[in-house]
Amino acid sequence: RFMSVSWVGDVYKRQVKFVCLNTNAMEYDYSEPVPDFNFIENELNNLSPEIEKTVFAMHVKPFEFVFNNNVAKIFQLYVNQFPKVQFCLYGHEHKFAVDDLFNDGVLYFQCPCIDKRIYLLFTIKEDGTYDYETVEF
Repeated sequence: RFMSVSWVGDVYKRQVKFVCLNTNAMEYDYSEPVPDFNFIENELNNLSPEIEKTVFAMHVKPFEFVFNNNVAKIFQLYVNQFPKVQFCLYGHEHKFAVDDLFNDGVLYFQCPCIDKRIYLLFTIKEDGTYDYETVEF
């Protein structure tokens, strides 16, 4: 249901934490919080000191009808506690979009489905910035 991966690159020594979350609250009966804040807090509290940047991946973005929007702002408060959040990824609507949902500089990228024959390619740079491109095939 949830996953977290830390990646330490070789060439530029990019220490990036990938936090993968289920944010589709409609799949549950609200007996458990979605997203799972205990999981997020545990990841934050046990963060390796090597981690310099963070990327979040999730099913659906905040403010979509299947996200528990009662917790959208709290969710973003947690997101912003991680080191240098690069961006957030989601794919619920199967089309390309980029939004600054909370006007805080953290961009949410919606990835198109493979049926559209497009994918997003991100390059996380050593200086704390990143580039992305849409690749059509």
